[in-house]
Amino acid sequence: MVTVSQPSLTTPPLENGDHLSRSEFEQRYQAMAQHCKAELIEGITEDDHEYDYVEGAPELVVEIAASSASYDLHSKKQVYCRNGVQEYLVWRVLDQALDWFVLSNGDYVPLLADADSILRSQIFPGLWLAETDLLSGNLARVVSVLQLGRSYNLV
Repeated sequence: MVTVSQPSLTTPPLENGDHLSRSEFEQRYQAMAQHCKAELIEGITEDDHEYDYVEGAPELVVEIAASSASYDLHSKKQVYCRNGVQEYLVWRVLDQALDWFVLSNGDYVPLLADADSILRSQIFPGLWLAETDLLSGNLARVVSVLQLGRSYNLV
């Protein structure tokens, strides 16, 4: 009797930076050891077996952009929106402008400053930013408004 051995079909391990489809990722993830963690972000595997991590999207992302403003306001903005980041703030330093967006019904809408040029976070009630003062370099007023927002939220 002749016995033919079948080649061993093993699932390749997840490697940091792998470009995978969701089904490929899930198949490899299921084959990993229980204590290993990894996630698929925009089709790229992030292997995180050395560090603890927080699950889910952050509530707020802040970017300080010079040459990257176009990238921040288009590609990154779409990724953050799609992944549920509740608020996204971009300080365009070369344009001397702030863009603060709030996630509403699956899309970003601008967060507008009040009559005193203060932007008030909807996710973090005490987070107030004096837009005009920040852009003009009046940091004493920026800090004063931040403190006011913080104390207002404590009342």
